[in-house]
Amino acid sequence: VISESLCHAMGGTIDVESEYGKGSVFTLTIPQSCDEYQKLAEVLDPRKKRVLFMEENAVKASSLRYAFTGLGISPFHAENFDIFREELKRGVHDYAFTASKYAVESVRCISDMKRGKPQIVAMVDMGDTAIYGYGIKNILRPIYCVDVANILNGVVDERNVVTDKKQGLFSASSAVALVADDVSTNLRVSKELLQLYGMEVHTCMSGAEAIELVAAKRYDIVFMDHMMPGMDGTEATKIIRALGENDPYFTALPIIALTANAVSGAREIFLENGMNDFLSKPIEIQRLTEILKKWLPGEKQAEAGDSPQEQGTFTIPGVSVDIGLRHIEWNMRMYKEILRDFCADASECADRIRENLRAGNIQEYRVSVHGIKGAARSIGAVEFARFAQELEDAAKAGERAALDEKTEEFLLTLQTLTANIKGALLSGDTAETPCVEPDTAHLHLDSLKEALIDMDAGTINDMLLKYMELSDGTKIRESIREIEQHILSFEYDKAIEKIDGILRQSEPG
Repeated sequence: VISESLCHAMGGTIDVESEYGKGSVFTLTIPQSCDEYQKLAEVLDPRKKRVLFMEENAVKASSLRYAFTGLGISPFHAENFDIFREELKRGVHDYAFTASKYAVESVRCISDMKRGKPQIVAMVDMGDTAIYGYGIKNILRPIYCVDVANILNGVVDERNVVTDKKQGLFSASSAVALVADDVSTNLRVSKELLQLYGMEVHTCMSGAEAIELVAAKRYDIVFMDHMMPGMDGTEATKIIRALGENDPYFTALPIIALTANAVSGAREIFLENGMNDFLSKPIEIQRLTEILKKWLPGEKQAEAGDSPQEQGTFTIPGVSVDIGLRHIEWNMRMYKEILRDFCADASECADRIRENLRAGNIQEYRVSVHGIKGAARSIGAVEFARFAQELEDAAKAGERAALDEKTEEFLLTLQTLTANIKGALLSGDTAETPCVEPDTAHLHLDSLKEALIDMDAGTINDMLLKYMELSDGTKIRESIREIEQHILSFEYDKAIEKIDGILRQSEPG
């Protein structure tokens, strides 16, 4: 669908020939013309720009080198971090591009340099957490020459910037919405987001209940999860539309499908089943705004005033907090409530998954895994959501052996994830209480130790960046410095040993 839209927008056509069991051939025909040669991107004074980049993967390195040389840059390629570190210390490069997991080490390498410090540029993969502050710039992969040129020319590129300001929100304080979803975490996310527009929001956890509520009340818009146990969203929508024989309200009511499987052609499938549009989970605020502006009556929409949100962040192993906060416009209070709901859902969901597998009810198993997948994406548990997707695909294909093999590992991973979340919430609540004499407790060394054991580079990276904010000369700063040095030297065992020593000293008595 996306390809077709792009093709038509350029005045072209797209055709397909398909033979079952053999494959499909898609043919795109797009009229082209070239009046004169025009550069896509250009670097100012390219010969004066000295660029260093580190990439261990040969294919990615080749692609990066191509992007640089196409801009007239002759980069120095470091094949590993040891070479990269030595080049940084030479102080002969203006820019140093590296994977985001090495950003902290890179900053530390140049921290003592008086001059010749290169600009550190973190190359961030989609779904990973970008790094802000400390003079680090971010560039998203896949990397294109336009992005590189903007970095080297000092141009701010919106593609590589995450904003913490609400974009395009409006007020819909007179509107009433219904959200139907079988996972309370998803209900919490949807409700909190809709309340940003001042809407009154009702919720329910089944298709049958949604039908009862719609029949009893007059909603302006309904958000319906398309996969729920028992009666799913499409069945519920068909029944609601059938009520339109006696009342046109049920025919005109905007019903938006909520789905964690936004595949090509999904919109057409939902339209065929009586829905008006669809919204992918996790819900993005920009897309939600588009949906509401499109389907709410014009008289229900008004210009919004400012509504300050509580800011802040903390670290949870297995969760990209930045991604989770981004989904809800950086509202920390809301995010913590959603995390608590996720933990509450997890235990019940695990029981359902285990019981459905034992009973051989693979369809209900799939629905339960699908639900927790959407919730995990909402809070930023990206890797766990990928695991859930793997099991959902196996259930859809009827691969019972794979489900038997991986389900317990999946549930154990879920248990570990919820334990990490509960620990972070407890630490966060405690940290919010003012202390007269700060000690090492607020450094969350136990979480750092766990990340070191798991070799979780992203979490280690985030925590080290926070430690760098500590003032030199303080007792806390000195206690953590040796740990930093061990980590930056990849001596994780020594770092863990040092952490154990500090934790023992901080124990009461």
